[in-house]
Amino acid sequence: MGQDEAKKVKQTQLPEELVFKGYSLVNLQDFTYREFLASSVSEEKLLAILGNYEDKTAEEVIRETLETIMQTTKGEKALSKKVIQLLKLSRLRNLLEETQKQIEVMPIVFDIKKDKLYQQGVAEGEKKGEKRGVAEGEKRGEQKKEREFIVQMLLNGIAVEKIAQIARVSKEYVAQIQQEIT
Repeated sequence: MGQDEAKKVKQTQLPEELVFKGYSLVNLQDFTYREFLASSVSEEKLLAILGNYEDKTAEEVIRETLETIMQTTKGEKALSKKVIQLLKLSRLRNLLEETQKQIEVMPIVFDIKKDKLYQQGVAEGEKKGEKRGVAEGEKRGEQKKEREFIVQMLLNGIAVEKIAQIARVSKEYVAQIQQEIT
């Protein structure tokens, strides 16, 4: 840069109070699940599933969390969003299955089919199923072609041993086909 262009560049520096120097880690299990449920911030209520359960079982905490969410959330769309968030958080404590069970028994209107993760899972399943179907179809087609080839050789009077050798199959398999066509 020339001297004229260098004058256009200004040096900046963040004030000391805006410089990020670190953060404090908080163990969510240092808080009881009840503290999270009592929060006035609805998203914090979801963290109950990650808190200290005291003397309660996971099932009881999940049920109480769902009941609190249902009571404090207005609208089906907002409730659905919170339930999805709770499901995601439940994975952090390996409680996904238990959370799903509790959702199923509670009167929650929740369409899992609208969830992105569900849709991705379905898409992957369909792809795998399609690949398996194609592979199975190809395998059956090959078996059918092989069988037709063996039938034609049998009808032309070729010996079972020779057919087995040519088709690279067992003599028993050729003999079985021979019995079926006679």
